[in-house]
Amino acid sequence: MSHIGSDPAGTLVFLINPAAGKASGQRHLRVMLAALEEQTAPGRILQVVTEAPGHATVLAEELAHRIRQDATLFICGGDGTVHEAINGLMAAGADAMPFAVIPTGTGNDFARHLYGRQDASSVLTGLMSGTMDPTPVDVVRAHGSYYINVMSFGLDTRVQMINEHLAEKAAFLGESTFMLSSLAGLLGRRSFRMRLEAEGLLPDGKIGAISEEFDYILMAVCNAEYYGGGFHPVPGAVSVDGWLEICHVDTMGLPGILRMLPKYRKGTHLGHPSVHRLTVRKGTLTSLDAPLPLLGNMDGEVFTTDRMEFECIPSALRVYRSAPPPETVSL
Repeated sequence: MSHIGSDPAGTLVFLINPAAGKASGQRHLRVMLAALEEQTAPGRILQVVTEAPGHATVLAEELAHRIRQDATLFICGGDGTVHEAINGLMAAGADAMPFAVIPTGTGNDFARHLYGRQDASSVLTGLMSGTMDPTPVDVVRAHGSYYINVMSFGLDTRVQMINEHLAEKAAFLGESTFMLSSLAGLLGRRSFRMRLEAEGLLPDGKIGAISEEFDYILMAVCNAEYYGGGFHPVPGAVSVDGWLEICHVDTMGLPGILRMLPKYRKGTHLGHPSVHRLTVRKGTLTSLDAPLPLLGNMDGEVFTTDRMEFECIPSALRVYRSAPPPETVSL
């Protein structure tokens, strides 16, 4: 059995996004890596730093082709960095190396899904304890790209788009931009409409065609459990079964939205008559809000489109998960 921590021939490649998260987190990462290098054979650790948005995709593909599979890629950043790196690994094809995630970003939702925690130190310690082999993980092809966590549509994405625009134009507002963006989203457009055509599980348990048109305020196509800094649309969603879980919430008035959002975040909303869940393999989404497009995001990356196809690719990559780190192991 081969483990990250027990194979001296394997290269440990740390792909670092220095713009992810806060400066204190980046300093902590440097301290952890310095300690790890002292405990590891010379030349085994390779650190590569991204220089611009999209650079992690280029670097992940180049590293995979150059080092091939005798390595593990540690993606150090948030969900956006994971998204970029995953696209690079998918482009590398058969050369794609197994990966792990060191959560140093803001949301770190996919790391929460993999490890049940978001503390970079404990995640790295658990991985380096060498307790698990890489396991297959599903990836989703959508909108000419790939995602590994969650694709969502509706109010939350609109708030995110407003927040990104406000943060760019009024950086002096600091962290208050999110509260202002949320208020603008709630007071603005709160109803969206789409058509879903998919192959999925029918109520009788058989696999068949699904065709629905619906109004929604929130909608998520989930490969994993969390997104948006801890929102939990489909508790128990796994990324290893070849299926995607869809949750959509009916349009409702402002009082209903304010009651629903805390439940949607905690994952206690399922079973509400306005909440609907589907299990699918692939499908097509079409905006019925013409001339307005679908406003969505993949792993936190915002996009717009009138129509898009999506498909789960089972066991597309390999990922290292970790058990809780032993108390005797420290970095």
